[in-house]
Amino acid sequence: MDPSGQSSRALPRTLWALLLLLMLGAALAVYIGSRDLRTEARHNSPSERPETATAVPRVKAGQGPPPPADPLPPAGPPASGAEVRPAPEIPPLTPFRRLVLEADTVLELLDLDEPGYTGQSAAVLHAILSGIRSEFSKYSEQRLSGRLPPQEHQNLRVAAHDAFRNPDVDTRAYRIDRAPRVQLWLREGATLPAAEVRTPPGEIPLRRRAQEEVTVETVARWLEAIEAEFGTTDFGAGTRRLPLDIVVFDSQQAYLQFAQDRLSLKPPKWSAGFFSAGWDVICAPTLESTSFAEVLRHEMFHAVQAHLAHGSLGVPWFAEGTAEWLDKAPPKAGVPATHSGFAAAARGHLRYLLEQGLAFELAKFLALDLPAFYGEPELNYLIAYCFVDFLRAKEDLRKVYFEFWALMKDGMAPPDAFYRSFGVLDMADVQRRFLAWLREAPVQQTPVRFTHDAPVDFKDLPLPPALGGTPAAGKSGEIGAGWFQAIGKLKDAGFASAGAPGFIKGDYDLLIVACDNSESMGRPLDESTFDFEAFRRWLFSVRFAGTIKLTRAGAGGESDEEVPPVILISLVESVITDRLDDFVASTGIKVGKELQKQINAGWEQFYLTTELLKSEPRRALCQYAAESVAWYWGVRQDRAGVVFIDFNTGRAIEKENNQFRGDGIKSSSSPLARLFAKTASRRSPVGSDGADTDWWLGLSGITENGGDVLGKRAAVMFFTDGACSAGEFGQVETARDDVRYQLDMARLAERFGEHWRGAALDAAGRESVLQLFCLPGAQGQGLDELLKTVPQARLDDWTTRFKK
Repeated sequence: MDPSGQSSRALPRTLWALLLLLMLGAALAVYIGSRDLRTEARHNSPSERPETATAVPRVKAGQGPPPPADPLPPAGPPASGAEVRPAPEIPPLTPFRRLVLEADTVLELLDLDEPGYTGQSAAVLHAILSGIRSEFSKYSEQRLSGRLPPQEHQNLRVAAHDAFRNPDVDTRAYRIDRAPRVQLWLREGATLPAAEVRTPPGEIPLRRRAQEEVTVETVARWLEAIEAEFGTTDFGAGTRRLPLDIVVFDSQQAYLQFAQDRLSLKPPKWSAGFFSAGWDVICAPTLESTSFAEVLRHEMFHAVQAHLAHGSLGVPWFAEGTAEWLDKAPPKAGVPATHSGFAAAARGHLRYLLEQGLAFELAKFLALDLPAFYGEPELNYLIAYCFVDFLRAKEDLRKVYFEFWALMKDGMAPPDAFYRSFGVLDMADVQRRFLAWLREAPVQQTPVRFTHDAPVDFKDLPLPPALGGTPAAGKSGEIGAGWFQAIGKLKDAGFASAGAPGFIKGDYDLLIVACDNSESMGRPLDESTFDFEAFRRWLFSVRFAGTIKLTRAGAGGESDEEVPPVILISLVESVITDRLDDFVASTGIKVGKELQKQINAGWEQFYLTTELLKSEPRRALCQYAAESVAWYWGVRQDRAGVVFIDFNTGRAIEKENNQFRGDGIKSSSSPLARLFAKTASRRSPVGSDGADTDWWLGLSGITENGGDVLGKRAAVMFFTDGACSAGEFGQVETARDDVRYQLDMARLAERFGEHWRGAALDAAGRESVLQLFCLPGAQGQGLDELLKTVPQARLDDWTTRFKK
């Protein structure tokens, strides 16, 4: 073979091999390059890249404000030819405002590809969502590369609907009233209540006060007044620069739904508003039964607390007591104030509860934690309001109150702040002063209404969990706090007995009855508005209730319940009026068939008929009432003596050893019946009306000659049907006018209080009881003055209680 020819044939093979190698290299380069691009694309894919902490923090109420938003990250590279815009500056945001901004931005992202869109660019929307660390930023990042795929766009729409719709949270869901330091966000359909020219009749202090004008300007003035006393906040100023946000709802349902679905909060169904420290926002519905202005002032104080002394929110007596005190009335000349009528009624009602046996230790109350305090809001709000009112009324204690606040505002832990301020006081002495201050107010049997209350339809105040559905008993001679909620429910349900004062209860050495024997007391009660049938039911219910003894299984077996008179009397009332279901619903106490049968049988046989009561003189009605109370809660029926004081313009005292017989239902014989009959002829002569009653004779007989009361425990009942018209304090005989008469009644009460204490009838642990019965004609005639000087006194006004 020719060597030259062989070489010529080998050259093409070499060239082909080189060409093949070059082609393989190029292919490898293309493969490697394409692999890098695919890897980068997958890393940037919203559905595949590792997630970081991008979700907006869902803050629970009670937590402190979250840290400010992170600085904006740079937006992705703009598409070719796209306009380059600087990243928007994220303003200071509260969690609530962050939620609204997120909703606005996401909904704009959804509209980005709609025809005629004129909003922000995709890059700006992405910068906002990234800057607030929104979980939706993955969609905006993907949108930077072009339109979202149909499936991703649908995913975005569904996720946005779940997060921001029903109820909506974007700004289009509000009508916003703006001011530099306060902003009102009115939800769809919400309107601010119009100011009422007149106070709702009969509403103060039992339900709500009059609606006030609420505008963004008035709310700003309220904030300034609160800050003037407690310190200036950063609302609308400082680095925060954001006003106080208040969201207004048109209904309780919308308010509760928004709180649960959008803020992940569960306010109680009975609440009328709340401030969330976590979301930094106030939410409240406008309700017919609640003063909206009061709700706002109440929650505004909590907002001030959160911004100046966050730890003080964990001191419920201070937080709620102060908020309730501030909310009851608008500031006067820029100075915080409370409603004087409400304050007096609150003091009077707390006094009433304490005199009914409510166990109270100030030191323990001030140490209540949040669950314990809010477990019984009706009672604890009342005590907290009264205690704050007391502290502010006493100059030395007012200084301590504000010192406590100042220490918490300076960052001191609440327990340490309490130790440094209140800790220097003798708390036992403070409690004595507090109770004495309460006794200066007239007794108020009906509960007052606090801001936390909501309409009855939404009210859900369960008894404390430890009660297991049945009100708990207090100590011997005391009433457990849980009973008062049951009593309130009975009153709301319309049980007449629930509105009555507590009657004499316990073991007494003496039963003393002082009864007016004036001319008018010898005539029948012909008041057209007096409900004799209701009076008869009460007489029977009181008597029969004394035969009932409730027990329940305790930790060590059966234990006797210490049941308040009102509960047992209402039980009997519920059976004879066929309202047992309402009683069970109010108290949780089930009534057996046998007991129901006995009550109905006794009611059918009760000898005091309505016709008889209508025909009897008033003094006989007093006798039946005294017998009922004595048979029920009166004295040790086998030993205690009975003292009867007959008075008009003179006085006679009669005594008998206790000879009560029978069960009080069927029997018509008692020592009281004999003593009333023995003194019947001593009544004032005919024609003496107008100057025939000297109260002082009857009252002084209790302490001066009432069977040697010194050192004894006495159960006292006092009956009258008119003014103190004769004698030293008499209105008619000395021609006193009404003003002078009331002043003299106050003087009479002071003197009697001195005698009461001088006879040791207030001895601790063995207190006597004074039950005042006010028949029609005696109302407003000064009997209530005795409630101020004798802490053990109670007043039963028949005019209002037995009114048709």
